[in-house]
Amino acid sequence: MPSIFGCQDARLNTEPLLNMMDELQPVQTIRDHLHGKMYLLVLDDVWSIEAWECLSIALPRGKEGSRVIVTTRIEDVAYTSCSGNRQFIFKISALSPELSWELFCRKVFDAPDYNFPPELENISREILQKHDGLPLAILTIGGLLDSKLDNKFEEWKYLHDQFRLEMQTNKKLSKIDQILGLSYHDLPYDLKPCFLFLGIFPKGYENDWKCLMGWWIAEGIMSDVVIERC
Repeated sequence: MPSIFGCQDARLNTEPLLNMMDELQPVQTIRDHLHGKMYLLVLDDVWSIEAWECLSIALPRGKEGSRVIVTTRIEDVAYTSCSGNRQFIFKISALSPELSWELFCRKVFDAPDYNFPPELENISREILQKHDGLPLAILTIGGLLDSKLDNKFEEWKYLHDQFRLEMQTNKKLSKIDQILGLSYHDLPYDLKPCFLFLGIFPKGYENDWKCLMGWWIAEGIMSDVVIERC
């Protein structure tokens, strides 16, 4: 529930309210708190129509000027949250090649104008061309490349070829999912079971790392090597 108020007006003082919120009464609590007020509420990264419907019933008709902003990657969610009125849907444009390059350099080298060797710049731009100016895709692949700076050209060329193969073999996946798949396949083999174990928890679940390591050990999926890495 705290994420619902991720972008909040400090005057609403929602933090004490959330701390006292009974898990069985979040909808009524939100309605009571917002009733009669003019508010701006940001619901970030709504993944499904069902999630929007659950959230929307908690929102009262506020004072004139109240607004709800929903961000989503799914067009049907955007359409539903606007009650079918497409004039209220704003599609974020992809980054230009220049901004994509700047974001990539900031992520990998912490410098917007990094002076690449020619052979490395060429393969970097080829990688970027496949990401369609999507910031999340650029940041994800940038983070992956950032971990391979010791032997840059060979490692980056390998990832470039692997991503091209991922695109050819998993055409039904979105670009983001293809890149995330590449990130998973790049994990050391003994870390993959640890990552997959996280799938038993619901999205947004907060877990204590010591408890998580205890579960990994109990399930026999954490080796001594993995423990040292953690």
